[in-house]
Amino acid sequence: MIESNKQIPPKLKIMVATTNAGKRAEISDFFKTADLSVEIDFCQEDLKVDESGSTFAQNAYLKACAYAEYYKNGLAVCADDSGLVLADFPELLGVQTSRFHVELPTYQERANILLAKFREHKISNPVATFYCVLCLRVGPAETYFFTGKVRGTLASEWREGGGGFGYDGLFIPEGKSQTFSEDPSLKLAFSHRQKAMEELLKFLRPIYSLGGSLGPHKGRAINLH
Repeated sequence: MIESNKQIPPKLKIMVATTNAGKRAEISDFFKTADLSVEIDFCQEDLKVDESGSTFAQNAYLKACAYAEYYKNGLAVCADDSGLVLADFPELLGVQTSRFHVELPTYQERANILLAKFREHKISNPVATFYCVLCLRVGPAETYFFTGKVRGTLASEWREGGGGFGYDGLFIPEGKSQTFSEDPSLKLAFSHRQKAMEELLKFLRPIYSLGGSLGPHKGRAINLH
């Protein structure tokens, strides 16, 4: 009988704090192929969190804490905050991206307001960056942050295709000619959330990998103030 020296990794259970169908699909697909001893559970209720932070990290932290306090299930909580930052008008969207002209029912209508502003200022091919910050709250004294970003330009008109959500029908990643919505494979490869999740995976792999030896537990905390 041959005994294996391979260590069995512990299992980490994470509650993902979002009810956004698009985000759920991206996160679920990512972890299906991650080869980790990690169990993902999605929250069932959409909490109205006061996102009063001035940075994506602060708002992600506020969400993670709110869901941990509400559910009290002892699980680690992963929350994200993301948005679009415009090089010419950096204060216009940013952490307020999801609340920009929220009275309009579709992102296409909101995008038309942005495009009109660029036309008014005679700005062509406006530069923009999508940001995502994931906050992993393991406990009250253990919180980690993972950042992803992708630079690109905005199309001159709304270009919707077979996938995406939010401003995906407007954003063209650098070096490409189609929007995230027109070619969903671009988003899978280059999106801000994908990059943030890859950073999360690098953090989790040393302890929770199913395919390799266990290594040191390293993470990065940041000062929110």
